[in-house]
Amino acid sequence: MPSEVFARGLAADLCEQFVLAASVDVPDGWVARRLGSWQLAHHPTLPVITIDDPAGGDPGDTQVGWLLGYPITPEGRLLGDGATITLPGDPADLADDLGGRFLVIITHDDHPVIYPDAVGSYSSVYCPSLRIAASTPALIPYESTTTDRHGLIERLGIPWNSGTFPFGMTVRHGVERLLPNHHLDLRTWTMVRHGPRRRYERGEISVEETADRIATIIRRQIDATMDHIPCYLPLTAGNDSRMLLACARHRHHELALYTADIADLDGANDVATATTIARPTW
Repeated sequence: MPSEVFARGLAADLCEQFVLAASVDVPDGWVARRLGSWQLAHHPTLPVITIDDPAGGDPGDTQVGWLLGYPITPEGRLLGDGATITLPGDPADLADDLGGRFLVIITHDDHPVIYPDAVGSYSSVYCPSLRIAASTPALIPYESTTTDRHGLIERLGIPWNSGTFPFGMTVRHGVERLLPNHHLDLRTWTMVRHGPRRRYERGEISVEETADRIATIIRRQIDATMDHIPCYLPLTAGNDSRMLLACARHRHHELALYTADIADLDGANDVATATTIARPTW
């Protein structure tokens, strides 16, 4: 745990952040949990769900891990802080079955592992040399192997461009990002590709049927989220925000739409398009 981050009082501002290691120097105000040889420290705003495995847990204690974030079940239920879910067998099956923004952490000593959601929307980084996983590189301590990547930052033009790093890289040497369709093996601290696991043959269903299925899933996720959390939708010129708005049509009156007026060509295009979209005939 980087003491310099907490010494500057930044830990209180790191909402929904976490650190996982064998031992964590827990900052004031954070929550500490231990399971076997692993310790999880997190900001109190992070929802934590217990993962049970009645078949594989220890006698009298069936907990085998944690589910962090905002998972949505196949039935369309958003799991909240303090809930419990049963491991279906393979942790990859649990990650595949859930929607939303989450991380699956299994702490079995024989095979500890971290699985992200389908698009890796809940940030997770890891440092093999220090054997630490966290939500952001700012929570990884500095040492000789984890210095800032100044040369890469300069070449990518960060923060003046899109601000993204390719291929799982981060702002720090020795700190990598967990990518979608991969999991982190906590025995070897290596990232392993496992997906996509579900494969479909071409021609089984039409494009129209596929679009309907996707829209149904998106509406289910929107309903599960909006039933529990006030929601904002950034409306831009992109197809993705327009698709989300279309799928939320039945609940548009509950959404707060906004567009960032950024002083560049893309920002001007966003504002012009969003202004037009925001005047529909519902």
